[in-house]
Amino acid sequence: MLIIVKAKALSLDNLHDEYDRSQDDLQRERIAAEAYEHFGGKIRGMILRAAKGLRLTDDQLAALTWQALLRGLAESGLTRFKLSSAPHSDWQPMILSMVDTEKPGSRGPQARIWAMLSPEAKAAVLANPKYVKTTVQNTVVAEINKLLRRRDLYDPQAWSNIRLPEETATFVSADPMM
Repeated sequence: MLIIVKAKALSLDNLHDEYDRSQDDLQRERIAAEAYEHFGGKIRGMILRAAKGLRLTDDQLAALTWQALLRGLAESGLTRFKLSSAPHSDWQPMILSMVDTEKPGSRGPQARIWAMLSPEAKAAVLANPKYVKTTVQNTVVAEINKLLRRRDLYDPQAWSNIRLPEETATFVSADPMM
């Protein structure tokens, strides 16, 4: 049974990653439909339990299930950044400050993140560095979210001038892989 649950969790992670990387609403809807096939029954059951006897029509239940799935895809998983995470939903200032770290001798978290972005993401940013389009911002945000899963994101030198929260510092000092 654990194997089945693990396989479903991996499938949901993959779907979630695809959803984050999708470039348009049509792709997101296709991915959501696939997730609905796998997990719609579970979500439906949770809604019915939460309804505590309230009678819902099949259409109401289907609509609530779909809404819950879409919200879950947009807001769940590992800590994830979204376009709305930046002030005024504009990542351009942050992205441009990462570009500035390409100068020799630049260090710090932004330089580390910029160095770890894919060549494709960097090229998309550098294609028009004065104005980073929303689609390019989405690409960079999706890549940053992938970096959050990587154990090599944390580099003591890159974060040497950053004071980590106590819980994070304890975790980093206790982990021999860091």
